[in-house]
Amino acid sequence: MDEVDALAEQLRSSVDRLSRSARRAQALPPGEAAVLGALDREGPQTIARLADERGVRHQTAAKIVAQLEAADLVTKRSHPDDARMVQVRLTRRGAATLRKDRAARASWLTDAIKTQLTARQRARLDEVAEVLGALAGYEPET
Repeated sequence: MDEVDALAEQLRSSVDRLSRSARRAQALPPGEAAVLGALDREGPQTIARLADERGVRHQTAAKIVAQLEAADLVTKRSHPDDARMVQVRLTRRGAATLRKDRAARASWLTDAIKTQLTARQRARLDEVAEVLGALAGYEPET
């Protein structure tokens, strides 16, 4: 394992741990939060697209959408281009629930930054966030 491989593994492990820790502050189950987040970022989507983006089966995405619909967090409407298809849309209540969930995770992270990091570490976070953003945008050429 070379230096870059070791760094990649350390980063993967740290990001996974941070993500799991932040989820503890999350009120929504991860699957529901992911669907609401996708609808918030990308707008109305079909269940097939939601399933594909999350890497889950259509049945799994349909079950999550049904749970969200029962809680009035999403609605389903006919697709504007193909009436045989259904688009899932975020409701106002769904958007508010997602904002509250994101705020809880951000609050957890704020508290962790304030209590766990030194002043020097906090000063470096802008750069780290920029680097992580660049890595998150990476799409390998096929």
